[in-house]
Amino acid sequence: MNMARYARARVLLAGDIDRGGVYASFLGTWMTFAPWEKELLAGFVVNKFRGDPDLLAPAHSYMRNRTGKPVLGVIPMMRDINIPEEDRATLPPGHGEHGKHADCLDVAVVMPAHVSNFTDFAPLAAEPDVRLRQVRTREEWGNPDLVILPGTKSVAADLASLRSAGLEEPIRRHAEKGKWLLGVCGGLQMLGTDILDPLHMESPEERTPGLGLLELSTTFSSAKTLINVRRASTPLPVPAAGYEIHHGVTSHQESSPPVMFREDGSPCGYGKGRIWATYLHGMLDGDQFRRAFINMVRKDSGLKANPALHTAYDLDGALDRLADVVRKHLDLKTIYRALQLKR
Repeated sequence: MNMARYARARVLLAGDIDRGGVYASFLGTWMTFAPWEKELLAGFVVNKFRGDPDLLAPAHSYMRNRTGKPVLGVIPMMRDINIPEEDRATLPPGHGEHGKHADCLDVAVVMPAHVSNFTDFAPLAAEPDVRLRQVRTREEWGNPDLVILPGTKSVAADLASLRSAGLEEPIRRHAEKGKWLLGVCGGLQMLGTDILDPLHMESPEERTPGLGLLELSTTFSSAKTLINVRRASTPLPVPAAGYEIHHGVTSHQESSPPVMFREDGSPCGYGKGRIWATYLHGMLDGDQFRRAFINMVRKDSGLKANPALHTAYDLDGALDRLADVVRKHLDLKTIYRALQLKR
């Protein structure tokens, strides 16, 4: 709201009715608003409704009478889109058993408390021959074919939490069995021998021992790496693409050589056997790379590869479909008037 105040922008307050209590939440939020916040509010939007929106008319009248602000739309629940939940640690809608193959690849994502870029793995959840699940405790470990260590906003703290949850031993055992392990960004740093933080960018500790599964050493610096990688060479017959956003600078030993390279030839990923680590976020968004990676892991896990299986992860198309639904169910004329715009 402070940003809206600075920009002199009108505000829509949206609520997820699928969680329940949406009108109480609207009213409670309104009651906490300062007068200037109430002035900026243009109205309310109900999201993810499963039924007939006409049934909500009494509630909308009540909100108008109590607040003087209208409900400007009811967005229906959409199940035919695959859009990541921003940066929340949740799997996308439709990730369950419906439509899945009998011989799914079991992929376990070890979830740190400060996970970042969890959307990296949404494309895997959309694949019919992949079962993606989150692991936070040793009891949830199971017998995964592929283990993923995702990015984190606090590598040292989350590595300590991982150890206290008893997950270090099953990760090591998984690697010792020669099964696939993928670390992304913070996960790359965890897989190394040590994490050095002399400037205390993330931790009060100057050195945190890593899992030691790759001979990598990462040092945090004040400068942040921000790179858009359009084409990275990989051990697979297809390139990858993605982006990097991290403070750590990683060095490697000969036993853990680079296996992924940016366009300029500099490394963005390392590996040893079936342990890969990369700084590339979003590399699994690419349909060809994702399918090649899945089939490689499936084959090594004793499962049949599915070279003809093609799942298109079209985020732009999904956003367009969402926009069409939102446009259809919002009172855009009122919203445009509030914005002082003309169609």
